[in-house]
Parts: sequence; structure tokens; C-alpha cells
Amino acid sequence: MTFDLAATGRPAVLALSGGKDSLATLFWARKELDLPLVAVLYDNGFIPEETIARAQEACSRMDVTLQVARADAGERAAFALDVKNVTTDSATPCVRCAKGIKNAIAAVCDAHDAHWMLTGTNYFAHWGSQGPSSVHRIKTQSDRVVQVMHVPFALRARREDTLAALDALGVSPLHMVGLSSNCRVPGLVQARIADTLGHVPEQEDLALEVLVGHRTRSSALHDLTAHAPAHAQLLAIG
Repeated sequence: MTFDLAATGRPAVLALSGGKDSLATLFWARKELDLPLVAVLYDNGFIPEETIARAQEACSRMDVTLQVARADAGERAAFALDVKNVTTDSATPCVRCAKGIKNAIAAVCDAHDAHWMLTGTNYFAHWGSQGPSSVHRIKTQSDRVVQVMHVPFALRARREDTLAALDALGVSPLHMVGLSSNCRVPGLVQARIADTLGHVPEQEDLALEVLVGHRTRSSALHDLTAHAPAHAQLLAIG
């Protein structure tokens, strides 16, 4: 990297979803970059307890404090309604969740006077008019600007690097319906709208991963093919 996050003298705040890429980011940030970290996992009501337990296990191994920020009852109910009513014409429920994640992590950034927030894979958030960027900025509740780093972009990580980091970390993410390995929502949503779209929504995410070189086209097609029976089964169940 061309800059030193540790030079601030404050911990970086890691958005730890408990999925593959954020767990790999935890490993890279601690073992390769030697950064002081505080990790935050946002629970929207659709995060399995096993996901949270594995994130806690991984953080314990990396000597990192994990804060689990659980959405309140009203927010969980509103989010569940978004999931239930999603159509191809409505906004994805992930938009509401992303706002909750941002607010939860920004609050932790304020509490620790952190200048940096680290994320795993979120291609849409880092995709601008000139293509992908490893860094963008957000404002916290106190109106302070925080730099947000997409660590896989910054390290030019490939899919193989992610898998190697998980192996070194000694934890395995969940195998769930769809390509998510931390949240139930993508599997539920795509089962509702895949027929109307003519494809599963995750094809769009995978296309961005291929475009930036995070994975090969063949590996993306392999994952889609591997998950096709599960999608079909969900659609048959209704």
C-alpha cells in the first residue's frame, strides 16, 4: 500500500459481515498489515447465529475485539417487510441494511476516533465513473469524514488469495442458498425474483468481480452452476 493506516495511532474499524471476503480482510489486516482493529458485525435479523459465532471465533484468533450491532425491533420488522415484499420494481432490501451498517460502523468510528474503516468485498460501493477505487469517504454522525478502504482492491487480491487467507485463519464461512456466506437475504430475494429477471441477481455481483480481476470468468460460472439446483429447489417450494 502507498499509505500507512497505522500511522494515525488509532485502530481501524473493520466491517466484518462474517462472510468469506470480510474474514479474509480480517486476516490480511492483522497478519499482513499488522493493523490495530475493532471489528463490527451488523445483525439485521437475517444473520444466522452461526455466522456471528464464527466471526467471534476468527476475531479471537486474531486478538481483535468484535462488537455485534443488532438492529432494533422496529428496524428488523421494517427490513423483514422489505424482504417479504421485494419485486423487480422495488429497491433491494440490502439498501436499507447498508444504511444500518454504515450508521453502526460510523458510530464505532466516532467512539474510537478512527480515521479508517476497512471492508471486504462491496463492488457497488467502490465503483465510480472511472471504474473501481480502493478508497472512498463517508461522514459519521458527528459529521467527521472517514476513509473507507476496500481491502481486496487495495491488495489486488484474487479469489485464490481469499481462499488461502481463510485456510490460514482456520475458519470456514457458512454454505448457504445462493452465493452469500453470511446472510439469508440474497437466497430469499433471488428465489422471489429470478424468474422475472431471467437470471439470479448475483450474476451482476459476480460480473463485477470478474471485471476487476478478483476472480476468473470460469470460477464465476462454476459457482452459478453449483448453486443452480438450490435456486431451483427454492423456487419450487415457493
